[in-house]
Amino acid sequence: MSRPGKVAGHVFISYVREDSHRVDQLQQKLEAAGIPVWRDTADLWPGEDWRAKIRRAITDNALVFIACFSSASSARYKSYQNEELTLAMEQMRRRNPDDPWLIPVRFDECEIPDRAIGGGRTLPSIQRADLFGDRSDDGTARLVAAIQRILGGHSDSEAADGDHRPGALTDDGSRATAAAGVTWLRVRPWPRRARPALMVAVTVGALLLAALFAVIFRWPGGLRPGSHGPSAAIARVYSGASYGFNAPNRIADDGTHVWVTNPPGNSVTELNASDGSLVRTLTGASYGLDGPVGIAVGGAHVWVANTNSNSVTELNASDGSLVRTLTGASYSFGRPYAIAVDGTHVWVANNYGNSVTELNASDGSLVRTLAGASYSFSYPAGIAGDSSHIWVANSGGNSVTEVNASDGSWVATLAGARYGFYVPRAIALDGTHVWVANVDGNSVTELNASDGSWVATLAGASYGFQGPWGMAADGTHVWVTNSGGNSVTELTAG
Repeated sequence: MSRPGKVAGHVFISYVREDSHRVDQLQQKLEAAGIPVWRDTADLWPGEDWRAKIRRAITDNALVFIACFSSASSARYKSYQNEELTLAMEQMRRRNPDDPWLIPVRFDECEIPDRAIGGGRTLPSIQRADLFGDRSDDGTARLVAAIQRILGGHSDSEAADGDHRPGALTDDGSRATAAAGVTWLRVRPWPRRARPALMVAVTVGALLLAALFAVIFRWPGGLRPGSHGPSAAIARVYSGASYGFNAPNRIADDGTHVWVTNPPGNSVTELNASDGSLVRTLTGASYGLDGPVGIAVGGAHVWVANTNSNSVTELNASDGSLVRTLTGASYSFGRPYAIAVDGTHVWVANNYGNSVTELNASDGSLVRTLAGASYSFSYPAGIAGDSSHIWVANSGGNSVTEVNASDGSWVATLAGARYGFYVPRAIALDGTHVWVANVDGNSVTELNASDGSWVATLAGASYGFQGPWGMAADGTHVWVTNSGGNSVTELTAG
């Protein structure tokens, strides 16, 4: 699938909170296709005027506005989505009716609001995309293609404009320069006899600059003696209909089996860790799965975080049978996105609550909830840990928070360009290293577990990353789910 050219702007997604999980899936597909997305969960920061920033995100920088509708949105008498739609309607009235910009999306058999958008048109008159039922895959593919066409048009337009800007080549090889409102001037080109020497100098300079950049970006913070290369190499990629992957999200392993959550299918896929062969697929309400995202394995049990129902499901690892489902206000689950087990306790990252819930693994009872500014949690999306430390990936803060497992106290927050975090969605620990999946960077960051120092950033087509949303590690292998590619990448650690 082709990717749009690099353009300044984004796709704005408007939705109601009840549809967050479905929007997560849509965002995964868009970002895996190279489409930049703006959402309130990741692009709003503490202290900002959120209304003003959302207005700017719509009116100034939105190249496409996706309006998501469902039975849940229809049932809401009041919602912030109504404000966003009002701003979008204003924009539509100012735009050329032949230029697509607003795209309605339905998540179920609902009515699209009958709102006027000017020129005798209404919102239902715009061709929609249905992302549910048998039409879901086709609707998503057409939506992605439509957005890429729109973004491609913007990219082509910018490129065409660039041909007439100051610095563009003229017919005789000279360059035109101009200030606003000033007649263009001709700059005399280099003499032809001097051009070969100039080209050699430019080539050598470019090679030296590339080498310098390679060193700088390989060793964050400058030249660092003692830094070493990545300790992981690609082993294989699992994909295909036989695995039943459906936008695979999170992944866990116990040394013998690998478990993968598929939120759109309300299912969990179990694989053999030794060869990646399919063991079984758990699906249906009998397993207590409802928008399963986070997953962890501890001893004889598998724990699953369900974002739709704000619950945690405990399963038997031996046969996948249901043990119990934990739910209710006392747990303070807020769109639980990730889950980890250290043998004694279960840790749940609440994306909406900017908090972490700690449970007893033996009986599922609540131990405590970690929250507050001191933890620097910012839309926590990934969690991993052992009996000593818990590591939390903050997708909103491009950071990782380290916490003491014994008392829940804050240890450190890792942030900054040198770590290469780019919307970190998942995190895994193998005892020696911490691995972080960066969904927007199509990359994996490797850290030292002992001190949190950076080891390497794995990126590039050779790794097969396509929207990496989940990670697991056991000291020998690292597993990465590619939501955009319906696949799992296995790396060899060491």
